[in-house]
Formats: sequence, structure tokens, C-alpha cells
Amino acid sequence: MSYPSVRGRVLYSLMCRLAAAATVSGLSLGLMPMLASAIALPKNAYEACTRGLLGDGVSVADASSACASALEPRDVSSCVSKISGETDISAADALDACIQVRRPRDMASCVVRIDNSVSSATSLSILDNCTRSLLPDDYSDCVVGLDAATELAADSLLDTCIAADYRLPSVLPNFEVIE
Repeated sequence: MSYPSVRGRVLYSLMCRLAAAATVSGLSLGLMPMLASAIALPKNAYEACTRGLLGDGVSVADASSACASALEPRDVSSCVSKISGETDISAADALDACIQVRRPRDMASCVVRIDNSVSSATSLSILDNCTRSLLPDDYSDCVVGLDAATELAADSLLDTCIAADYRLPSVLPNFEVIE
């Protein structure tokens, strides 16, 4: 039976320690960006919402009122940021719309998508219709799809799709009583 030499055992021990140190440092370096972003963001959703809205130019009174009454404050501030940052709609108008809907992020995506795709539509009419829609993602699909396939005017596109948004299905199920 042969035993490793002292030199071999020392070398093996050194390699194990080096591998462990490299693993720990590699994990640490990989986690650093996540830790930095966690430190930079406020943990309190109401604080994050208020700071975001103030950064977008909303008044202190409007920002604090909107964030305090929101179910998901971060969604409200991201809605305002997306709409005011990617369209010509003011932050105040965006805030009025974002606090009226159940899904502010979906509504913001609806506004931005239609505004980018349908050039002849006015931004405020897009905002109004996306706010009224029950399913903003489906509504924007409808408007963008009809715009690509037809020559309808922008107002007609918006009106046609918002009317279809609230319509009952044309084929209703047959409810039979089973005894």
C-alpha cells in the first residue's frame, strides 16, 4: 500500500482550498449585481411609487395620494413612467389613467403599442380607449391587427375594437337542465 507523499498531500490540500476559494469568490461576484440592485431600490413599495412619480414630474400631492390608494403601488408608478416616457402623453394624464384600471402595466403596454403602431391616432384617444378596455392586451392586438389589414381611419379602429371589447359572444352555449 502506498501513501501519498507529504508534498502530494500539501499540494492536494492547497488545490482544494484554491478551488473552494474560487467557487466562493465566483458566487460572490455573480451575486454582486443583484445585491447592488436590491440595495439601490427602496424596499417599501409606497416609497418606490412616490419617488418614481415625483421623478416623472407628478406633484407631491398627486403622487402621495395615488401611491397611498394603490393596491400595487409599483405598478402605478411603472405605468406612468412607461406612458410618459414612450409617448407624448404627460405624466399627469398618464397618472389619471393608471389609477383607474385594475392592470396598470397592461394598460401602459396597450397605450405604447398602439401609439407606436398607429401613427394617425391621437395619444389621448388611445389612452382613453386603453383605459376603458377590459382586456388591454387584446384591445391593442385588435387595433394593431385591423390597422395592418385595413385602411380604416384611426378613430374607426379604436371605436371598432372598443365596441367589440364589451360585446357578448355571438355564439351562446345551450344550457340544458340535466336531471
